[in-house]
Amino acid sequence: MTKKKIIILLVGFFGMMPIFISHLQASTSAGPSNLLLSYGSACLSMLGFVVSGLFIKLLVQRHRYPMFMSIGAGMLLGGLMGLGCSLLFEPWNPMPFINVSKALPIIGYLLVTHNLMAYPLYGYLLEHYPLTLIAFAQLLTPLFTALLRWMLFGEVISLPFMISFAILGTALYLFYKEEEKEGLIT
Repeated sequence: MTKKKIIILLVGFFGMMPIFISHLQASTSAGPSNLLLSYGSACLSMLGFVVSGLFIKLLVQRHRYPMFMSIGAGMLLGGLMGLGCSLLFEPWNPMPFINVSKALPIIGYLLVTHNLMAYPLYGYLLEHYPLTLIAFAQLLTPLFTALLRWMLFGEVISLPFMISFAILGTALYLFYKEEEKEGLIT
C-alpha cells in the first residue's frame, strides 16, 4: 500500500459521508441509534466478506488449493456459522420460516444467484485482481440497489447519493489505475 493509494481509499470512504449524513438527518421514527446499528452491521458484514476473500486468496496462492474447493469450504463454514446464529436467535417451531411454499422458491433463487453464480465470479476476480481493489469496488453495491429501486418502484435517486457515487467512482478509478501502474492487475 502506497501513500497515494491510502489517500485514494480515504477519499472513497469519506465520499460515502453525504449518504450517511443525509440518512442520519432523515432518520425514521426508529431513531438514529437503530440506523447506526444497521450501518455498523453492514460494515461488519462487508469486513467479513473481505476477510473471507483474504483466506480464499491465501489458500489458492500459497497453499495451491483449487479455487472452487476454497470457495466451497468458505461457504460451508459460513453456512454453519449462519445456522448456529439462526438456532440461537430465531424460533424454530418446527422451521425458521412460516410459509414453506413461499420460502423454498426464494431459497432456490438465492442458491442459484449467490452460490452458483456470484461466489465463483468472486473467486475469478480474486485470481485476477488485488483483494483491496475488489473490496473497494464492493462499496458500489448501494448504487445497484438504488438503480433497482428506481427501475422497479420509481423511487427518486437523491442528490447526496449521486455526489457520493461520483466521488466513490472517481476514487475507485484512480485506485484501479494505481494498481495497474504497479503491475498488480493481470
